[in-house]
Parts: sequence; structure tokens; C-alpha cells
Amino acid sequence: MQGIDRMRASCQLAAEVLKYAGSLVHPGITTQDIDQAVHEMIIQNGAYPSPLNYGKFPKSVCTSVNEVMCHGIPDSRCVNQDSRHWLMRLRAMVAATAETRSLGN
Repeated sequence: MQGIDRMRASCQLAAEVLKYAGSLVHPGITTQDIDQAVHEMIIQNGAYPSPLNYGKFPKSVCTSVNEVMCHGIPDSRCVNQDSRHWLMRLRAMVAATAETRSLGN
């Protein structure tokens, strides 16, 4: 696989992973649970989660809930019905994605 084909495959995987991660977002799930599931999906597809260990970032996904502006580190905090914004970033190979989700009001 060369150049543009690798980029296309990377972007396709990134889109699939973002869709999967979005399907996991519901009240009661922790951002750590999302990180673990996304990490497993990326590895199972022969890729490596770019955020992991980049500049000492300890997780595979950046998750930001409410007051966290960006690059939030997944932890044991649960997403709840009052979470206004949830942002997830994922970089798979050379592809980057981001999505904002709103739960409740």
C-alpha cells in the first residue's frame, strides 16, 4: 500500500473509530471506558493510537467533558445526563477526527 492508499485507509479507519466511540457515549459511562474500547478497536485494526505517549499523554483518546477545554485525559468520571459537551479526538496514523456530543440540556 503506497501514499494516497495508506492515507485513505487511515482516514477510513479513523471515521469508523469515531463513529464507534460516539456510539459508546451515554450517561453513566466513564471516559476511561471509552478510551479502553477505542484503544482495543484501533489495535485490532493494525493501527496505533497517535495520542498515546505523545508528549507524555497517557491515553489513546482525548476526552473533554463540560469545563475541560480540550485534550482531557480519560478517567473514572462518568458522563451524565447534564454533560453539555463531550469532545473526542482520535488520530489514527495520519488521520485526525473530532466530534462534539451534547447530552441533556
